[in-house]
Amino acid sequence: MLRATVRARDRTMTETTHRLFIAAAIPEAIKREIAALQRHLGRHDCDVRWVRSPALHVTLRFLGETPERLLEQVKEAVKTVADATWRAELSVEGTGFFPNRRNPKIVWVGVTQGADVLSGMAAMLDRELEQHGFEPERRPYSPHITIGRIRRAGDADSLIDDAGRGFEAMSMPLRDILLIESDLRPNGPVYTVLGTYNLKG
Repeated sequence: MLRATVRARDRTMTETTHRLFIAAAIPEAIKREIAALQRHLGRHDCDVRWVRSPALHVTLRFLGETPERLLEQVKEAVKTVADATWRAELSVEGTGFFPNRRNPKIVWVGVTQGADVLSGMAAMLDRELEQHGFEPERRPYSPHITIGRIRRAGDADSLIDDAGRGFEAMSMPLRDILLIESDLRPNGPVYTVLGTYNLKG
């Protein structure tokens, strides 16, 4: 997804910012299976930075550096979307690459059943956040779990073929969504949950 920035008129050079995104959490059972897939794919001659299990999630909206004074408005927008959305059962299944198999940069596991629910929430977040000065996303929303970032393709064909065997479907209950702050560090980002917002039902 494209970075969803705050419009320039809503930023100053000196104010405190928070690197934020909104996401759905991944159950531990799915994290364990993804970790097993990462170990399996890690045997190939490709330089891939695998996403650590605690950092796995389904992104609904990436906000990037957000002025602290807009934090409460962001929380209000997330709550509005959560309050309007029924709980759902998702299915995590299959694998793929962004931008495509010919030029793989991102390795992902997909969301099949319930993808429409996530897409609807992403669209609602766009509308709510735009009222507070955030630019809308330009690319279509595609629900997925990023599991690795390819830094050097190496023998990419074998990695792609192996990943093409897929990820066996697993159920994922969607009960709430999270507002998360990301602190970028040399050994990987550290996430702090700033808010948990329960869905209806």
